[in-house]
Amino acid sequence: MATNQQLSTIENLATCQFWTFNELFTILSYTPQLRRLKLVMSDVKFDEFEILIRRIDGKLKILRVTTQSQDLNFLNAHRWEQLILKCLSQLKEFYLRYIESFDVEYENPGRPDQLISSFWIERQ
Repeated sequence: MATNQQLSTIENLATCQFWTFNELFTILSYTPQLRRLKLVMSDVKFDEFEILIRRIDGKLKILRVTTQSQDLNFLNAHRWEQLILKCLSQLKEFYLRYIESFDVEYENPGRPDQLISSFWIERQ
């Protein structure tokens, strides 16, 4: 965890390799001024991702997320809507790329039309 003397003024951060929750948590603790963030994550749960976003303190304007995960909550439109409304009030651009890393036999119980609600349409 960073101290006040170790904080960075970085506003743009783009990761180009898959990071774990602990690695991302450490990096983000040093960058409280982030406005644009591109994350590439592996095996991070949506609950952990929410913790990371809360650490950013709602200043993000652009968020791009690529995640390789078994956690289908990344596809839950309601969870994203709540996270954006509560923690990302200044967000102007949002991109999500979800790479499935579960067994082909598994069926997704979610509805494919969840991301077509008025919340998402108004923000296109």
